[in-house]
Amino acid sequence: MRAKKRRGESGIALLVVLLLLTVLLLMAFEFAFTSRTEVDMAGNYRDSTRAYYLALAALDRAVEEIMQPADFCFRDEETGEVYFARNSDPPLTVEALVAEALENEARTGRRLEDGHCSYSIRDENAFIQVNRASRETLGRLLGRVGVQIGSERDEIIDAIVDWKDADDLRGLNGAEDEHYADLEIPYSTRGGGFTALEELLLVRGITPELFYGVDDEPGMRDLVTIWGNRRSPNRYTAPLSVLTARHGEAEAQSIMLDRESAPLGKQGSRSRREVLSNHYTIVAEGQVEGSRIYRQIRAVVQVVGRGSAGASTVQVLHWDDTGSTPPRRVLP
Repeated sequence: MRAKKRRGESGIALLVVLLLLTVLLLMAFEFAFTSRTEVDMAGNYRDSTRAYYLALAALDRAVEEIMQPADFCFRDEETGEVYFARNSDPPLTVEALVAEALENEARTGRRLEDGHCSYSIRDENAFIQVNRASRETLGRLLGRVGVQIGSERDEIIDAIVDWKDADDLRGLNGAEDEHYADLEIPYSTRGGGFTALEELLLVRGITPELFYGVDDEPGMRDLVTIWGNRRSPNRYTAPLSVLTARHGEAEAQSIMLDRESAPLGKQGSRSRREVLSNHYTIVAEGQVEGSRIYRQIRAVVQVVGRGSAGASTVQVLHWDDTGSTPPRRVLP
């Protein structure tokens, strides 16, 4: 009996020892996993911070380029980017200017000590200013994104006008506060200009498909802007789709033919203000060498006091370093 009891106690002791070893091993694995996770998190934070400052360096370089003396800007039809140039005699073609601009390595991927950075510049004045667009322009714009002539187009146009005006008088087919107050999540009209493109989604009749576009077809966000105060987009940087929505197909084609050559020669008669925009979107990116982490900064800037010696200052109007804003489509 005593021998059996000693064997039973030995078995229990062995089980206790094995259980303790198992717990210790689990604790060791947990500690190793936690330590590894914290090391990875610290490394990711380090790489993210370094990538952010690389993107910031690219943005500073973009601002420097915008501030350089220039007589006109022109658009690369394939990428949608805009570049700047001085007058020449004889004037270069836009095709030659684009080929020369593409050699700018600072834009396509400038290598620094521990990574690389790049940036692009797009012209906000190349789009229709939705806050200043006439009813006729809004009609052409909606036609370009697939809204046929009829009651639906009239309702959206009136709803946009009612959203912007300060009174409570509803247009013939529009919508004022009483319509939006009856929604599941009620809200009121702006009573002023749009302050963000996504605000258009709040207007009655504008669906996500209409705003973002479907498949290869553009949406409203690809054609409009809220920046600047131009009634007409820059004729030398606007894509054909925007020019068609603003001026009609015949005049848009004429404008495209006119800008096949450089918009200004040495003795050009057009003013610098006419061919140079003053609102640009900069998309700057940075990535650390050997890391999959990259950071993006999207900023809308305004050029103030541009003269023959360049811009006197560049003001930042909008800043987004979260990388959450989808890019516009590159329109033909």
